[in-house]
Amino acid sequence: MGLVTGNKGQNGNKEYIFHNIYYNQYCMNLKTNIEQSFLDMKAQSKLIAGWLTYWLVIFAFFVFAMKPNGVDYLNHYYLTSIFFIISIAFGVKIFNFKISFDAVKNLNKQLLYIVVLSLIFLVLGYIINLNLPLSDKLVEFIYSKHILFPLFKFETSLTKIIDIAFQQSMIIGLVLVLYGRLKSRARVIIIFTIVFFLLHMPLLIIFSWSGLIFILPSLLAGFIFSYLILCFNYGIVYSFFVHQFFYIALGIILRLYV
Repeated sequence: MGLVTGNKGQNGNKEYIFHNIYYNQYCMNLKTNIEQSFLDMKAQSKLIAGWLTYWLVIFAFFVFAMKPNGVDYLNHYYLTSIFFIISIAFGVKIFNFKISFDAVKNLNKQLLYIVVLSLIFLVLGYIINLNLPLSDKLVEFIYSKHILFPLFKFETSLTKIIDIAFQQSMIIGLVLVLYGRLKSRARVIIIFTIVFFLLHMPLLIIFSWSGLIFILPSLLAGFIFSYLILCFNYGIVYSFFVHQFFYIALGIILRLYV
């Protein structure tokens, strides 16, 4: 009995030592990747700064030039849709993302799946409207904050789909270009997580504290988007799905609890 107990104790100590070594190695690798990521961010600062500037200019123009003139996700929605489509084309051209997109496996098939997901997004919005009607309080909140997607009308859902397409084209492009330059999934994921979080900070100016609805999830979203894009063959589809599902889920939560 004593011998058996001793063997179990030795095995337990070996497992503890092994896990401790593994944990220490993991922490060292994480620390190294984080330190190297900040160095990489500095090295890629021109690309990142240009990307951030382009994104912010697009949305600043939409918020401060188009919205005051009655063009938003609901009113003159076709103009909003055209604006984001043109912004996609210019963004891909300016940052030369097409080269990275062309290297994506099964790109045409993934684009087809994204179209299907977008149609499902439209249908889900219609179903949600039928089964979870808007309360007067939520309608007042939506219009006061100009956060129109929870209306889940055809106009707001269509423009949100195209808005998401703009965001995803910029996200996918930057992640793929960074990976092409750095050849490290871990460092690209760390960099993009930080950049995507910083990108959403100006929402405090636009929406005040209501902007936290988007700012706080952006920290997790940056990690999820970049991880899916880099680690899965159909990562672009998964990234689109998560992005669209976020707005569906948030719209449902607002309807249930506001």
